[in-house]
This record gives sequence, structure tokens and C-alpha cells, in this order.
Amino acid sequence: MFVNMKDMLNKAKDEHYGVGFFNAINIKMVCTVIEIAEEMNAPAIIGTVEVFLPIHH
Repeated sequence: MFVNMKDMLNKAKDEHYGVGFFNAINIKMVCTVIEIAEEMNAPAIIGTVEVFLPIHH
């Protein structure tokens, strides 16, 4: 499930737990993070940097 990050972080702060940030460099990593977060019913933030994205001209 996708949620508003501000709301997610406010809930984590109020309930005293952390939210993991995962820097994914490919779609396999993105899918794995989502799969595990769903299995654990845990929030996760997935990010990347442009240098890892393929450039198409």
C-alpha cells in the first residue's frame, strides 16, 4: 500500500518506531523491499539516485 510519507513518519514518531529507507538500484530490489515490507506489515521508504537509472536518448 502506498501512503503519504508525512503521515507515515508522524505515525511512526507517535508510536515510537522507525521506518527503514532502502536505496534500490534496480527493479528487483524494489520488488524485494515491497515483498518483505508487506510480509512483515512494516512501513518502508524506497529511494534511488539518478546515476543508477538508465538514460535513454
